[in-house]
Amino acid sequence: MVFISTNAQGYIANSRYIGLSEGITHQYVKCFLQDQNGLMWVGTHYGLNRFDGHHFDTWTQLKDGLSSSDIHFLMEDKAGWIWAITAGSPFWEEIVTHISLVHSVTGEVALFENKLAEDAPFLLSDIVHFFASPDRTLFFVSQNGFWKYLPDSGFVGLAMPAGTKPLHSADGKTFWGVQENTLVHFGEDGQELRKIPYSHSDKPEWLQGTERDLWLREFNSKLVHFSHEGDQAVYAKMDFGNGAQKPWFFDKKRRWAWVANTTELLAFDDQGEKVFDLDENDHSSLKANITSIYVDENGLLWLGTRYGFHLLEIKPNRFKQYLYVKPDNSVGVGDFPCRGLVGIGNNLFVNTYTQTFKIDIADDRVTELERPKPFGNASFPYSFLQTRNGEIWSGSNHLSRIDGRTGRILENVRVPGMGYKIWALHQDRNGAIWLNKGHGIFTYNGGVLSTFRAYNGFSALENSIVYFYHETKDGKLWLGTDSGLYTLELELGVTDRFWLGGKGGYQLPADQIQFIHEDSEGFFWMATENEGLVKWHPDTKETHRLTRADGLPTNTIYAIYEDEQGFLWMSSYFGLIQMDKRTLRKKIYMPEDGISYPEFNRISHFRAADGRIYFGGQNGLTAFYPKDFWEVWQQEILPPLQVYQFTEGHGFGAKKVEALKHLKNKEKLDYRHDVRTLTFKIKTPDFFLSDKTNYYYRVKPLGDIPFSPFSGEWVKSTGNTINILGIVPGKYKLSIEARGLDGERVGQPIEYEVNMAKPFSHTFLFRTMVLLAVLGSFLALYHVRARHMKKRQRLLEEMVEERTQQILKDQQLIKEQEARIRQLDSMLNHPDEQWLQQVDELVRQNLTSFNLNIADIASQMNISRTHFFRKLKSVTGMTPNQYLQEARLQEAKQLLESGRHDTVKAVSLSVGFKKSSYFSSLFKERFGVSPSNYFNQN
Repeated sequence: MVFISTNAQGYIANSRYIGLSEGITHQYVKCFLQDQNGLMWVGTHYGLNRFDGHHFDTWTQLKDGLSSSDIHFLMEDKAGWIWAITAGSPFWEEIVTHISLVHSVTGEVALFENKLAEDAPFLLSDIVHFFASPDRTLFFVSQNGFWKYLPDSGFVGLAMPAGTKPLHSADGKTFWGVQENTLVHFGEDGQELRKIPYSHSDKPEWLQGTERDLWLREFNSKLVHFSHEGDQAVYAKMDFGNGAQKPWFFDKKRRWAWVANTTELLAFDDQGEKVFDLDENDHSSLKANITSIYVDENGLLWLGTRYGFHLLEIKPNRFKQYLYVKPDNSVGVGDFPCRGLVGIGNNLFVNTYTQTFKIDIADDRVTELERPKPFGNASFPYSFLQTRNGEIWSGSNHLSRIDGRTGRILENVRVPGMGYKIWALHQDRNGAIWLNKGHGIFTYNGGVLSTFRAYNGFSALENSIVYFYHETKDGKLWLGTDSGLYTLELELGVTDRFWLGGKGGYQLPADQIQFIHEDSEGFFWMATENEGLVKWHPDTKETHRLTRADGLPTNTIYAIYEDEQGFLWMSSYFGLIQMDKRTLRKKIYMPEDGISYPEFNRISHFRAADGRIYFGGQNGLTAFYPKDFWEVWQQEILPPLQVYQFTEGHGFGAKKVEALKHLKNKEKLDYRHDVRTLTFKIKTPDFFLSDKTNYYYRVKPLGDIPFSPFSGEWVKSTGNTINILGIVPGKYKLSIEARGLDGERVGQPIEYEVNMAKPFSHTFLFRTMVLLAVLGSFLALYHVRARHMKKRQRLLEEMVEERTQQILKDQQLIKEQEARIRQLDSMLNHPDEQWLQQVDELVRQNLTSFNLNIADIASQMNISRTHFFRKLKSVTGMTPNQYLQEARLQEAKQLLESGRHDTVKAVSLSVGFKKSSYFSSLFKERFGVSPSNYFNQN
């Protein structure tokens, strides 16, 4: 990523380059298109590419059967087919030679030879112009007519008045065309709806825009804007010349027209004024090679070149920089690392390592001031203080009074001690100035420097650095130091210490306190070194700490200012942080957002009377008005994540499903028992940051689901593909979310309730039917035999005794059959469960064996290895090796939670892993946390 400064136009641009190493088919990029799913299609000199922000799916002539691999233009129709068009010349003549169709979801390829379709009214070679409306209606101008194409109705002829060149349709129904010196809007039947006269100097070739904004491109590269309100033509103040080879694009998000030539990339507004000019010094090689321009739905600028393509993020610059020196690269340190800051009126005083400056913020005039002469060792001016009477004091290894109008040094006060810099200055209610050099505290009042001695046993403060003084309404001083937080009363001296080693109410989660902000509720928000942001109430001792785990970019915070809307603005070691203190939602600003440098300095901050905040860093100052960000904050609603491809896995097969139709507006997903895998491909919510976006999923069982492989923990996916494997029947809650490198969410998460149905053989209905069938067979047999016995009894009275015995035997047989029926019913209720319990018991009995394998378990169960493999796979969805590994890991998790073992190695050996490192790796991959965390928690 490259930071491109464009402050002259009030905008900044950040660039991301994508080339052959990312998987595109060819480095010569000729065209772009964003489809209905939000995915980007890239046409190159060799093939078609679909880009989801993470990887490319590609189609070429040789591999996939495209009619041509040289793609010049792209359109999409309402059915989701991408029309990849090759023309004789991609710049100034649209002589179509080949057209291939690729479906945006399935990837299916369809080709055209001489005609677009069997019912097409013209040949490819007849096409002289074509364009697509925003609703994906396609229009073709042939040598013998004008046609509209819709997938459900095919080609429909349109009336084209004589002498008209159709160029554009904004709504898919009506169209715009050119007649001599007039732009004309036509209805579907060819009637004239509106005319806009204009004088052109060359052939009008292309028209883009909406009903509100229409931009026409002439052959000689002139741009003309047509106003809807005034029916007038406005020429952009540009003339590139050199024909139509230079690319351009209408940006409907900003209502700009972008155009490029070999030396410039420009944007013009609807008045023809230039509103953006890419810095010549930054990207001269980029501009010399731009072959195509495209703006996506989020306003991201796509620039195709002969060497891959660039993504440009264009946004207003709401920051102002002072003493900023543009570095040679994105991480270069400037000439003016800033320290102390203070302002009086239009004058801003700045201490740097080597110089002191006065900046007139009314006209940005910078004046270098005289530096205080050192007493003894070197002097490095650090802090500033503006007193209540308007004086300015500066601290180095001594104290200096400065004229607030001219910056002239009026007085120097030598401060004894070994330290060489005063980090902070404070004036108390009595007018005394407090200062510290790391070895003792001093006060200066009425020309007298006094040594503070009332430490009252808090000896650690005597050798501590004071970074910040905060005086509360009751006159108590709070000292933020490198050894904790101290309270000091002017009459009594030091009264309390709160620190990392404190007990009970005197304990704080940090020692180095660098800034204290007290809010209206009495909470202290404290900036710390390496311990994050601490929220603490001095009365209730309620404490909260925010760190990188909570979305901060760093654990080192320098200063905190609160604006009128309740946002906290914090300078840090890595970025400027805006945080809503109620919701804790954050936004991190970096050089690509307009700040001067990512690393700020701990005492380099100041808020002016008009609310403007100044933060100094390693490369000058960053200044801003918080109110400029309030509206933007409200508008920055996270976009929802989007599934653009969905696949159901049935056993060994897979079925690709069109995600938009299958998943749109769904909260519940119901599947048959034979669906074993679900695969979701997620479109990145931000193409520009996709290389810094990770995806996570969580499958949480709803209720008790035996043998479920899911624990409900977050799992990081590989790329933007979510694979849910080994699903057993039951109900689950599936959550998918994207996170940036700082851990903050990128986009709104996706949630589904997934219901996997049980097999029919496991349902109550099936079991009832089997039982009724068995009982019915028994009753039928009983009635048949009863009738037979009655007949025999009448005929064979002499055989009564013998038959009586037979009846008794039959009754015994009936009892045995009833027992078998009950046994069968029991087996039908829990067939797989009982078998699996037997497997589970054998596995658990042998877990400590390093050499436990499938053959051993199968042998103990008296079945073949092949039959065992098939049976276990059908019941659990897992192979025997996967089942064995899962059993070892689940047993290890229970051992760790029970605390029976003292080391990870002991747990590893007890469940059959020889190498504890291998065990730890598998455990963390399975549960998302390392086994050593269990010991750390205890």
